[in-house]
Amino acid sequence: MPTDSSKPDSPPCARCDAACCRYMAIEIDRPQDERDLDDIRWYLLHRDVSVCIDADGDWYVAFQTPCEALGDDGRCSRYEHRPELCREHGEPPGDCEYTGDLFVDTFSTLESLDNWFRMTTFPAIAGDDAM
Repeated sequence: MPTDSSKPDSPPCARCDAACCRYMAIEIDRPQDERDLDDIRWYLLHRDVSVCIDADGDWYVAFQTPCEALGDDGRCSRYEHRPELCREHGEPPGDCEYTGDLFVDTFSTLESLDNWFRMTTFPAIAGDDAM
């Protein structure tokens, strides 16, 4: 059903720039030791990759790459046949990028990750004095 994006009560997707379609994030294990932390550092050495933590403390590796179905108009070209993951995004209402940050911490450089470990009360990781 078409929506009028100028109406403030229209669905958020009608007013959004498709933020959720411009990256993908995959949940990863919370780092438990220096090897896990080294893996995360390796992720961050790659262009357009970040590591994020959500409000529940779950860790993700995110790739800044747009969905192939995202049209030039910022709309999904496969909307009627989009994956279930896309259909569920934003449920419950407010759980999307338009209404706020999904992640409480985001690291896009080695320095930002290492600074976070220095500043946080995250449980010590063996060998973390090398950071």
